[in-house]
This record gives sequence, structure tokens and C-alpha cells, in this order.
Amino acid sequence: MYANIMIAIDGSNESLQAVHQALSLVGRGLRAEIALVNVQEPASLLQLATQDADAIAAAAVEAGEHLMAEGAALLDAAGVGYSMEVVLGEPATVLVDMAEEIDADLVLLGGDQLDSRMDAPPTPLLTELQRLQAPLGVYGAVRQNSLGDKAVNVVLYFLLGFPTFFLALIVIFFAL
Repeated sequence: MYANIMIAIDGSNESLQAVHQALSLVGRGLRAEIALVNVQEPASLLQLATQDADAIAAAAVEAGEHLMAEGAALLDAAGVGYSMEVVLGEPATVLVDMAEEIDADLVLLGGDQLDSRMDAPPTPLLTELQRLQAPLGVYGAVRQNSLGDKAVNVVLYFLLGFPTFFLALIVIFFAL
């Protein structure tokens, strides 16, 4: 089903929910390679002009590893193997590039970059994720598994299945 799972970790509770979801899949017998990924913003021109670039990069990697530590601890406690990667760059582009690079079948993420208000334009991350050809699990909801969440999931599953059902009806119509 899923051979490679990428989990974007930013230290938020939502990104840790993504780790719990991956553990839930593994608990049901899924055998997959799990990659924890953290993206650190690149240094500003002022920082590069006043500080050593290698020191800035090392500090960014250290910060990323610190943010992934709790997710890594959850995977360690469950005895699940994983890899960790800290990448420097613009998060929206880098996450999609990393998912393509590791050939991710499933991307789990959450955090403050997933602003999904209806009256706002899509965030750069959500816009960039359109390039990705993998199922996307977005765990940004605070009330996961609530009655409203379950109702939305039922509607979404129906809408996901509708095009296939409609196509099947067309094929049956022309086959007869």
C-alpha cells in the first residue's frame, strides 16, 4: 500500500499527530520506510553578511533536529525505524521536492503553514502541494475525530468515489 511515508515535522502538536497517524498505520501491519523531514528557512542576507554561513547552516540543522526530537522519540518508543532529514529552503517548495526525491507514497503534515480559511488565498504550501502525485494526509484540525470531522470525512469519501462511479456508469452505458 504505502512503501514510503514522509512526515513533515515542525515541532507543533499537529505534526506530532501526523507521527501518531503513521504509528497507527504501522500498528495495523503496514511496512513502510518513514522519513521525518524538517525544513528550516534560509538565512537572510543580513545574517549571511554578519555571520559565518557554515555556522548559520549548522545552527539551522541543530534547530531542525531539536524540533524533530519528540517525533523521533515516539517512533523509537514504538520500535519503528525511520530516517531524519533537515533541509534548508522555502518550506513549500522543499517539502514537495523532498517527497518526490524519496518517492513518498504518503505525506503526513500539520502545523501553522496549513491555513485553510475559505476567505483567504491558498498558502504557498497548499499551492505547491498540487504538484505532488501522492495521497496527502493533512493533520491540522484541532478537533480530530470529532462528529464534525467524521461528517466531513464521509462527504469527502463520497466525493472521491463519485468520479469513479460516474465513469463506470458511462462505460456500462456504452458497453450495452
